[in-house]
Amino acid sequence: MAGCVERAHAINDLVAPLAEVALELGSASNDAELARKVIESLARAGKASAGDGEVVQWLLDLRTLPSLRVMFAGALGAVAHQNAVMFAGFVAEPSLDIYNRKMPVSGVVTPWDPYGSDFHLAQILWWETRGNELTPDLMDAYMAGQVRRSNDFTAADLLHVWMAPHVGHICIDAADYDELFQRTEAMIALVTMDRQSQEAGAPTVALADNWLGRLVRNERYSQETTPAFLAGDVAQQGSRWWPVAGGLFGGDIGRARAALAMLEKEYVEARAQRRY
Repeated sequence: MAGCVERAHAINDLVAPLAEVALELGSASNDAELARKVIESLARAGKASAGDGEVVQWLLDLRTLPSLRVMFAGALGAVAHQNAVMFAGFVAEPSLDIYNRKMPVSGVVTPWDPYGSDFHLAQILWWETRGNELTPDLMDAYMAGQVRRSNDFTAADLLHVWMAPHVGHICIDAADYDELFQRTEAMIALVTMDRQSQEAGAPTVALADNWLGRLVRNERYSQETTPAFLAGDVAQQGSRWWPVAGGLFGGDIGRARAALAMLEKEYVEARAQRRY
């Protein structure tokens, strides 16, 4: 477990400059093909092999961290500057061939994915970000299932913490960053739902659901929600809404509305079930 924690930190330190570059690329560039190639390359590296044993699998799963951070950084910059071309390059276009099916990278690599099927590693890393000491006894307790999962934690919280040092030039303050992060989270889920419904032939939210964790948790008791804000933008702007005007959803406002209806349904169900 200590090795997994060290590996996570080493990967994040290594990827931090690339994430910062992706943030700038998403903000200012129109080189969507470059973004797509980068994300597909990083995602393939993360899915190259598998191993036996829970901790070994965590170490392998952590190789998806670069693709997650770079993809989200590019998406964050694109949403901040309403750059649909670069949002497509980082999120809407990258794909992986898995089990003879083309899957959107954003549906395969999610905030939950780098930590495997259990929450121990992500929870321990989150505990550390709160200034707590990671003692061997604490890690052994997590491994033995003797420490309860924190109710206020989602895997995306780690992503939020790790991205925060890079956004000072595009966000006024912490509240502005929170809003941008949540809009980006929702937009990734929205585009992933659209991709899945188009490629699979029928709407499904099984993969995009993994992008709603922090969003749902933060807005569980809020009357003003991010999906509602997006719906308001669509209602007011129609085909002029920047994602549609920029070519996302095939430039079709009908597809955007259909994806938004799926997002709102999944969001409401997650809030009702206290899923996160």
